[in-house]
Amino acid sequence: MATNVPSTIPLEALFDRSNALQGAVAAALSEANPPHGRRASLTLRFAALSIEHWGAQRLLLAQGLDLSAYALIRVQFEVTIRALWIIECASERWLDAFTAPQPSGKLGEPEMGPPVGEMLKAINERQPALASMLEGLKAASWAAMHSFVHGGARPLVHQIVGTSDYQVSAVLRNANGMALIATNVATIAVQSPALAGHVRRLQQEFSDCLPPLVPPPVGEP
Repeated sequence: MATNVPSTIPLEALFDRSNALQGAVAAALSEANPPHGRRASLTLRFAALSIEHWGAQRLLLAQGLDLSAYALIRVQFEVTIRALWIIECASERWLDAFTAPQPSGKLGEPEMGPPVGEMLKAINERQPALASMLEGLKAASWAAMHSFVHGGARPLVHQIVGTSDYQVSAVLRNANGMALIATNVATIAVQSPALAGHVRRLQQEFSDCLPPLVPPPVGEP
């Protein structure tokens, strides 16, 4: 399901470190200024949704509900890309269409924007380091993510043979990495001086529970 990442600490400790990282992220974002404007507001909401999916994955994994947790990988992945695309690439015309009031009783989606591949291409023009990490995860895991979300063969195979600690560890690390990208994107949206350098510090402090190649925070050396 996930890119190959080393497991250097026991799985129980990895859960503890991942939970601590989420606490540190929540504490940091609680100090942020409110977002200004619809682009920043939308970005922050999508980043917060990525972080919510991150926490939900760990709750499921901790209860042994691995297959449901694996299905959330794609959900977190796509909403993380969406947050980054909105702040960096979305046009004003798209923002108008996406935020336009819907007729009473209408439950259809507003304009959704380009597919994942096109969003990643656009992001690569603005933030190549972040795009590279997301592209790497997509290349390694897209078929598996699709299978788990759409009821393919992979979840049935895992249901029969089970999952290993290594697989759970890889899922945890990649989810942590995506959440740190979402946190990075949130700091861009709010432009809060209180958060200056904070993602970099989190990356260094929690390197033991992150994928080996998390790109540097945007705007920081």
